[in-house]
This record gives sequence, structure tokens and C-alpha cells, in this order.
Amino acid sequence: MVVKFYFDLMSQPSRAVYLFLKINDIPFEDCRVELFKGEHKTEEFSQINPMQAVPAIEDDGFILTECSAILKYLAHKNYKADRAHWYPTVAKQRAQIDEYLSWHHGNTREKTNKPFILWMLEPLITGNKVNKEALPQAHDELEKMVTRFESYYLKNNFINSNCISIADIMAVCEFSHLKSICHDVTEGHPKFAAWIKAVTDALQPHYDEAMVRIYKIQRAFEGHSERENFNLVDELYA
Repeated sequence: MVVKFYFDLMSQPSRAVYLFLKINDIPFEDCRVELFKGEHKTEEFSQINPMQAVPAIEDDGFILTECSAILKYLAHKNYKADRAHWYPTVAKQRAQIDEYLSWHHGNTREKTNKPFILWMLEPLITGNKVNKEALPQAHDELEKMVTRFESYYLKNNFINSNCISIADIMAVCEFSHLKSICHDVTEGHPKFAAWIKAVTDALQPHYDEAMVRIYKIQRAFEGHSERENFNLVDELYA
């Protein structure tokens, strides 16, 4: 049986799992869950994940949620010698990947999400205008996080390694979400910019495929005369 994959490509963690499945030619059943249509809150999906979040997988009756757990499981289950770089079996190498994954949620994910939330999600949910007073602090915290990320985790070509891993996929999916609000986080960070390029190149042609909806929002946001009145859902389903 193939894995059932519940996802929405508007979700950064969903894109990470999607890219891992595609780049490794792992067959899966496409079970889309449209977040902006509230499909994650249905009774049917709540049976899969009571937390009502994507991604999730079901593998012959075994259900697993949370992106990093799913990626580790898939890397282990589909292990081949030429795929060992995704989640190394050598203890110290694996620990270095796990080190970043432990840092990821409270730093990369939190700091990249904040500008997106301020520009798009909060106005969508509350009906209020963009809180522009909060944007400078959010951008400053993002910049500081990128500086720390670059100086500590990018001492090699990829995160704590000279080979791409699940850590790189998870990270790049968070940073790439900033494209939707036209925020270039690579400015002034050449090593970081080179890492972004190396990871996205390694994930092609699937990376651009996974980013189609983000690119659509980016184009609409760029051309919107009054960005504080931008409606994410209207543009997404236009």
C-alpha cells in the first residue's frame, strides 16, 4: 500500500514532506486538505489528526503527524545507501541534523511566520488593516535569526553538513514562504543566499511545482496598489 499524504501546499511543513516524497520517487496517495476552506476542521480529517493540522500521513493504518517526525520516518523506511544523506545513520551526523530540527520551530518557523501573519493572516482573520507598527520589530527579529542561522548552521554547504538533508528541506520551505510577501531575506547574507540556491536547485523540478501557489500570491501582492487591503483568499482562489 502507498502512503496516504494529507497536505496543503500553502503549508510550509506540507511542502517539506511533499518535496521529500517527490525527490525520492516515493509513491503516495494525494489527499489534499484545503486549509483556507476549513477542510482541516472537518470531522473526517479530525479522525486522522485531532490537532487539525497538516501534514499527516497514513501508512497501512499507521498515522503520523508533525513534519519532522514524518520526514524521519520516511527517511528510515525508504533508506538506501544513496539516500543516507537525508537523515544520516552515523550518530554524530544525525545528532547535528537533530540539533537544527530542535532549533527550527522556535526560531526559523516562528520568525519567518511573523511577517506573513502580520501582512496577510491577521487582516484576513480580524478584518482589520495591517498592523504596520509591528512590522519593523518582526523584520528585525527575522534579520537577527537569519544572521544566527547563517553563522552557526551554514559552516558547510548545507545545514551542518556538506550534503542536503531533511533539515535543509524544512528550513528552505519556511524561508521561501516570505516570497508571498515579497520580502527578500537574502540581502546582505551571501552565504545564506548561496545555501538557498543550492537547496532549491537540488530539489528541482519539484521545488517550483510545490511553490506554484506561493508564486501566484507573490505576483498578486507585487501588483497590488494597496497592500494593506490585500485579500489572501481572494487572490488564492481567483
